Amino acid sequence: MAGDRADRGSARPRSTDGPDRPALNGVDAMPPVRCWLAPWPGRADGWRWVHATLAQALRWPADALPVHRDARGKPRLGAPLRDWHFSLTHSGPWALLALARDRPVGADLERLRPRQRLLQLARRHFTAAEYATLRSLPAPRRLPAFYRLWTAKEAVLKAHGAGLAYGLGRVGMAWDGEDWQPARFEGVLGPASRWRLCRLQLPAPLIGAIAATSSELSVASIECLAPALPAP
Repeated sequence: MAGDRADRGSARPRSTDGPDRPALNGVDAMPPVRCWLAPWPGRADGWRWVHATLAQALRWPADALPVHRDARGKPRLGAPLRDWHFSLTHSGPWALLALARDRPVGADLERLRPRQRLLQLARRHFTAAEYATLRSLPAPRRLPAFYRLWTAKEAVLKAHGAGLAYGLGRVGMAWDGEDWQPARFEGVLGPASRWRLCRLQLPAPLIGAIAATSSELSVASIECLAPALPAP
């Protein structure tokens, strides 16, 4: 529904030699959302990287970072950092970490790669309108549009904490000619008008998005903790 569409934002990455960066004047000076893109070393080492990155950003000892999982299994920060929210996503060898204050944030990352049964997947998981849109697009545009839709939906579900079990088809998006925007959300996620999406301009072949319930959503920076990504 056009009246429920959200504003679109975008953010581009900047490179750094590693996780260290000039210290901020204080936690209160941090931007609304910060993102880090890095190689994903596996679950154990990956979570050590998450703890170290969050600890540095929040000026908190990594071994005392109050991370726990809620009843739905979503990792969260506890007191006295309860006002801060993060989201971790990884696809293949790459991971994306997002950090925001005062609102839950969801992030999703995918590698653009061919799907042999793309339309069958779309018909199974997406709404009838979304499937029709994908089917109408020229073949060269259909694959990136599919991944843009998938990442937009997953970012919303991760921000809420419901996960894929909630149903991708209950998170309805509308194609505006360039990207997908929130259109009609069912159940506790609605209305769609309270959601904002920000498309992350990542190095190919990665596609990513973040989502939050907010009057506006922007990403101040994406720190790339690697010199380059391999060719698709």
